[in-house]
Amino acid sequence: MLLATGVHAQKEVYIYTRLHKNDGLASNHVYAVLQDSHGFMWFGTSNGLQRYDGQQFQTFRHIPGRTGQLPDNKILRLMEDDSSRIWAASSSGVTLFHIAGRYLKQVPVMRGNLSHTMEILDIFRDREGNTWLTTRKQGAFIYNPKTGHFDPALTCLPQLAHTRIMDVVQDPLLPYLWLATDDGIRLYDQEKNKCLTRENTVALFPFLSAPEFRKPILNMMIDRQHRVWITTWDAATVSMPTFVSDDRQHQRFHKAAAAGEQAMLFEDSRKRVWSVGEFFTSYQQGSGTFETIHTDERYQYGIDFDRIYHISEDKQHNLWLGTSNGIFLFNPDPKKAGTVLLRAGMDKKTSALNITGFCEIPGGDVIVSTWGSGLYYFDPQFRLKKEFSTGDVNGDLCWSLAYDSAQNIWVGCQLGYLMRFDKNGTLVEKGQHPVFDNRTIRCITVARNGEVWLGTQHGLIVKYDPATNSYTRFTDQRYPSGEQFGNINKLVEDPRGRIWATTSTYGIIEIDRQTGAVKQRFSQENKTNKTLSYGYGDLLWLSDTLFAAASDYGIELINPDNGRMKQFTLANGLPDNMIVNILKENEAYLCFSTNHEVGRLHIPSGKTVVYGARDGILDDNYESIANIRLRSGKLLIGGNRTIAFIQPDKKLEVAPLPNVTITGFKLFSIQQPLDSILSNTPIRLSHRENYFTVEFASLSYADKDKIVYYYQLEGVDKDWVRAGNIRFATYTNLDGGNYTFRVKAEKADGSAVTPETTLKIHISSPYWRSWWFYLLAAVLLAGVVYLVQRIRIQRLLDMESVRKRIARDLHDDMGSTLSTINILSEMARMKIHTDQERALEFIHSISDNSSRMMESMDDIVWSINPVNDSMQNILARMREFATTVLEPKDMLCEFIIDDQVQHIKLDLESRHDFFMIFKESVNNIAKYAGATQVRTEFTLKRSILYLRIEDNGSGFDTTRAEYGNGIANMHKRAQELKGKLRLDSVPGKGTTITLEFNIS
Repeated sequence: MLLATGVHAQKEVYIYTRLHKNDGLASNHVYAVLQDSHGFMWFGTSNGLQRYDGQQFQTFRHIPGRTGQLPDNKILRLMEDDSSRIWAASSSGVTLFHIAGRYLKQVPVMRGNLSHTMEILDIFRDREGNTWLTTRKQGAFIYNPKTGHFDPALTCLPQLAHTRIMDVVQDPLLPYLWLATDDGIRLYDQEKNKCLTRENTVALFPFLSAPEFRKPILNMMIDRQHRVWITTWDAATVSMPTFVSDDRQHQRFHKAAAAGEQAMLFEDSRKRVWSVGEFFTSYQQGSGTFETIHTDERYQYGIDFDRIYHISEDKQHNLWLGTSNGIFLFNPDPKKAGTVLLRAGMDKKTSALNITGFCEIPGGDVIVSTWGSGLYYFDPQFRLKKEFSTGDVNGDLCWSLAYDSAQNIWVGCQLGYLMRFDKNGTLVEKGQHPVFDNRTIRCITVARNGEVWLGTQHGLIVKYDPATNSYTRFTDQRYPSGEQFGNINKLVEDPRGRIWATTSTYGIIEIDRQTGAVKQRFSQENKTNKTLSYGYGDLLWLSDTLFAAASDYGIELINPDNGRMKQFTLANGLPDNMIVNILKENEAYLCFSTNHEVGRLHIPSGKTVVYGARDGILDDNYESIANIRLRSGKLLIGGNRTIAFIQPDKKLEVAPLPNVTITGFKLFSIQQPLDSILSNTPIRLSHRENYFTVEFASLSYADKDKIVYYYQLEGVDKDWVRAGNIRFATYTNLDGGNYTFRVKAEKADGSAVTPETTLKIHISSPYWRSWWFYLLAAVLLAGVVYLVQRIRIQRLLDMESVRKRIARDLHDDMGSTLSTINILSEMARMKIHTDQERALEFIHSISDNSSRMMESMDDIVWSINPVNDSMQNILARMREFATTVLEPKDMLCEFIIDDQVQHIKLDLESRHDFFMIFKESVNNIAKYAGATQVRTEFTLKRSILYLRIEDNGSGFDTTRAEYGNGIANMHKRAQELKGKLRLDSVPGKGTTITLEFNIS
C-alpha cells in the first residue's frame, strides 16, 4: 500500500570549518579577513592582528610603553597594496606591515578635533592609487604620500563640506568614484578632480533620482555585471533595505531586501552576491531577493554567530566569515561528493533508518530500502515521491533490493519475508516463502537471462525462474544445510554469465547455475586460491577476468582464471581494513566505504583519499552493503539516515593546488625574520649554524588535510622524502657547502602535483676546511717533515761525531796506553833474566797502565749509556770517583749541590766533557795539591751551570807554571761545552777551578 510519508530530502547545506581561540585565534571577535598575494591569511581581531598559514599564527598586539607596534588591538579592516604592504586599520589609526610579517610604521590619521576613536568602515585603494579610509562618524580620509598621513577627504572635496562619506566604490567603466554619504550618492570625477552636482549625477544614472537614494547610504557595491548595489538607512521603518539596479542607464531598479542589520555586501568570483551582518544571506537571481543561509549551531559542521562582520574570498574560492564567534570557512561551489540527509517521520514506530539497498528504475527514479522504515521512492533530484510499507514489522525490515527485466521490484526482508512489486507499485507477492526457511534474505541479483538469485542468512542460495515462476533452493552437496557458508552477503553475475557469491565464513565461491555446486573457491584456507580472509562482503567485477572483493582485511583484486591477486590493506594505504562497499569510478579509481568513512583508491599507485565533511560527506556510519552506480554515473552509498553520493564524471572548475610557500626558517629552534631570510638568497650560514628547520605549506586551507608533502635537500637526501602532512624538515650537523632545499606537494590521491619550490642555502666551511688552511697545513706538514728529517740527520751526524770522538779517545788514550804496555812488556821480558829488579818495575808500570786503561774504558761506557743522562746519576758518579781517589790520600771531600741542579739533563757529549773536566781536576788535586780538604760546589743561575772545585793544598804560581796535557784537555773540553774554564792558585793557599757553561 502507498502511504504518506514524513521523510523528505533535505537540501544541500554548506559545510563550515571553524577557527576559534582554542585553535590559536587571538579573539573570537574577527572584524576583517584578507588573503595576501603570497597566500597567507590575515585576521583583524579585537585582540590584535594575526597572520595564518593554515597551521601557525603570528600575532601582533599593542603593548603599552613599547614602540614599533599597533596603536591598539581592535583591528577593523585590512588591505594589501601594490608594494606587498598590509594596511591594518584600527580604531586609533593605521599601521603598515610587510607581507612577511614585519612591522613597518604607523600612519597617523589627521582627525583634528574629532573624537579619539574611529569606527572604521573600509580601507580602499582606487584606480589612481589613492588610499581611502572611511569611517562612520568622522567621514572619509585620503592618504597623503608626501606627509605620510591621512588627511580629511573634505579638504579636497569642498562641495561635500556638510556631508559624511561612508563608502567609496570605483566605477569599473567610467572615471568616477561613487561616494556613499549621509545625504545620498555623489560622484567624484577623478579626471577633473571635482564632484558632480546631484543633477549631473542623476543625468548620468537616472535611477538615482528615486527618493530611496536621497537617504543615508550605508553600503554600496558594483558587481561584475556592472549592477549597482545600494543599502540605505530608512529611519521611518528603522530598516536597511538593499536595492539593485537592473540597468544603470535607465530608471530601473528593484528592492532586494536582506534581513536585519547589514555589515557589508560582497560578490565572489562566481558572481554570487552575499550580504552579511545580523544575518547571513545570498542573492537568488530567480526571485530577485536575498535568501537566508541555513544555520544550525547544533550541527557539527554548522555555523553559529550573533553577527558577521566581514566576508572574504581566497584564491581557491573558499569564503571566510569573520564573526562574533570566530572564523567560519566554507566553499559554496558544487562538489563531486555530497550527502543527502533523511529524517524519519514522527508517526513511525521506529526511528531507525539504516539504508540497506538501492535500485534505479527507468526514468532515473531511485528506490531506497531501509532496515526498519520500509522503502522510499525518490526522483532523480532525491525529492520524495512515495513510501512503500507493508504495515508488517518483518516487511519493513528490508535487507536487499533489485529491479528485474520484467520491471518488478524485489525486496528481501527479515526472516525470509519477500515482497515483489510491479512497475505500477502494485504488490504482486509478499509473505514468508517456505523456500527461505525463515532465513533473512540478505542479497538479490538479477541475471541477464531474467533469473533472480537470492542469498540468505545461514547460507541458502535460491534461484527464481521467471519462465516457470518457480524457486529452486541450492546448497552444496557437502553441506546440505548450507550453514557452513555462513551468510551469503553478495550475489553477482560476471560478464561471462557465471554466478559468484561472497560468504561470511567460506570465502568467495562460484556457483554452478544448474546444480548450485561450488565450482571455484577463494579463501584464506584454500591452498590453491589462498586469499586474505575467510569472510567477504561486497564483490564487483571490473572486467571479464578481474573482480574486486571487500573484506575485513581490505580490498583484493583477483583474476580467477590465473589466480593472480593484488591486495590493498591498511599496511599499504587504506585508511582501514574493514571495507564494506566498493564501486568502480573508472578504470583507474575505486570508490569504497569502510564502516565509518568513504574514500577513493587509485588502483595503479595504491594511493587513497578519504572524503570528509569538508568534501560534503557527513555520515560516519556505513554498516550495510548498500551501493549503486546510477546510469548518470553518480555513485551512491547508503549510511545511517544519509546517502553519500559521488559524481566521478562531473566536470567542475577546481582551483589548482597552490604552490608550496616557505613559511618559516629556524636556527636551533629559533624563528628567523622570514622577509630578510628570503630576500637574501642563498641563505648564508656560518659553520656553527648547521642546525636548521625549514617550514613550508601549500596555502590551501579547506583541503590542507588531503595534501601530501615531499622534500629533498640536494647533497644530503638521495631521494625525495615523503613527509605526509608534516610541514617542516630539520637538518643537523651539515658540512660546509652549497645546498638546495626542494619541496613539492600533491593531493593525497595523486590527482594534482605542484611545481617544486626551492630554497638555496650556503653554509660556510670552518677555517680548518678552507683551501688556504689546507695549503698552510701542507706547508706546515712539509716543514715538520723537513724538521724531523733534519733532526734525524743531525742526530745521525751527532752520533757519527760521538763515534769519531770515542774512536779518537780510544785511539789516543787506549792506543798509547797499549803501546806503552807493549814496550814495557818487551823490556820486562828482556830484563827478566839479567835485571830482575828492573823487570819488576816494568811489570808494575804495566799494571798501572792497565788500570788506567780499564778506568778510561769504564768512563766511555758510562758516558754513552742513556740511563746516565740524568744529573742525579752524573753527580753520584762524581761523588763516587772523588771519594775513591781522595780518601786514600786523607783528603776530606765536600759536595754542595743546588736543588735546581738535580733536574738538569745533559746530552751525551756534554755529560762526557763535564765529567772528564771534573775527573781531571780531582786527579790533579790528588797528585799535586797535598791538600787536606776539597770543596766541590754545583750551582745553576739563569740556565748557566757553575762547577767550582776548591782545595787548601800547596798551590802554585800560575804565571810560572808549565801546564801539561791534562790542563790543556780541560780547556779544550770547556770549549766543546761552549763554556769558560778558569784556574786560580796562590802558593801556600790552594787552588780553585771554575767551570761555567749554558745548559740550554
